[in-house]
Amino acid sequence: MRIIAGKLKHRIIPAPPGDQTRPTSDRARETLFDVIGQHVVYEQLHVVDLYAGSGALAFEALSRGAAAATLVDASAHVCKHLRATSIELGVSDNVTILRADALLYLVQRDHNPADVVFADPPYGLKSCNSILDRLVRGGLLPVGGVAALEHSDQEHMLPHAEMQVLRSIEIGITLIDVYRRLPSVL
Repeated sequence: MRIIAGKLKHRIIPAPPGDQTRPTSDRARETLFDVIGQHVVYEQLHVVDLYAGSGALAFEALSRGAAAATLVDASAHVCKHLRATSIELGVSDNVTILRADALLYLVQRDHNPADVVFADPPYGLKSCNSILDRLVRGGLLPVGGVAALEHSDQEHMLPHAEMQVLRSIEIGITLIDVYRRLPSVL
């Protein structure tokens, strides 16, 4: 995998060892960042990459000007790999790596709000509806924030009163739904 655009363009992002991660393809990342780029300016954003895996989404955002990225993954091996990659790319000062269950992280109240949240959970978990709900309830995504959730075509996303679908991207069996947080209806 390579970073597609920005100051780190063409730098290689190595996949973590083993077969437990499923990195977002270059084609899907390019399409996703084009869509998000229509709704945000990357400079000075704080992004969160849940189920970070290779970290490709966070590293791409940093390359495009994001000020900070928090990468969350439950695997100690993946977190170690993410640290090494952030050092190799020269962005370790802008990166926080947390070994945590992403769904539990979302309900904690001690994190800084994120401008953009990426979530690419294992498809078998079918957890994107829970993630969407917890982004709102947990306060990680403020009003106006953008979330991109990647899932298989076997997971149906339910409407959410406080999330507006900006775009749905379909690439093979992969779907990426991009949302903007709306003000509360209460």
